[in-house]
Amino acid sequence: MCHGSLYDPYGHHIGFVNNFYTELGSVQMNLELEDGRTFQFNPGDLLRDRQGDWRIRKPEESVLDSMRYMHWVDRVMEEAAKKKEETTMTAASIKNVIFNPPATIVFWTDGSKTVVKCNAKEEFDPEKGMAMAIAKRCANNSDDFYKEIKKWVEKSGYKQVDDMKALVKEIKRVYYDPAKEPMDLCAKIVALKILIDGLDAIVSK
Repeated sequence: MCHGSLYDPYGHHIGFVNNFYTELGSVQMNLELEDGRTFQFNPGDLLRDRQGDWRIRKPEESVLDSMRYMHWVDRVMEEAAKKKEETTMTAASIKNVIFNPPATIVFWTDGSKTVVKCNAKEEFDPEKGMAMAIAKRCANNSDDFYKEIKKWVEKSGYKQVDDMKALVKEIKRVYYDPAKEPMDLCAKIVALKILIDGLDAIVSK
């Protein structure tokens, strides 16, 4: 069984402590290491922190210095525990999800919730809604998360691909929609000019 690690006064690791004890009638502390070595220390020569590790005190180190060291160790441990708690709160898991078009609502185990909505031009997609809710949660539920997504999507060029698809859809709607009245030549030329301008705008991007 390991009882912590033993360090020299300068923080160098000496070994893992397998056992520690004092003999009857003696005030010395005996530390047995896993590699078979045994060390004896006089009272006050050792310091032990909350993690159970042992540190050999420097010869010139006063009792006050030792107290300061232990106080510093306590502060470090408290900060680490606080950060762990904050991380746990941030990494709360999903408790429930409600899909209510156009909204996706995610409830978290820490009691908070995240709400995202698709716009009127988008088809409701529950998978996309949930992904966007998780992304918003990672941004501390700030609406600025979408600006960041939009920036990188546009930079990648995929936004132009979507624009191209929309343009093709519009061409099909104008020229191949059987439900519409046949267009005269003048109207077709005007519509074609609008579509060409749209294509030029996409290419320029």
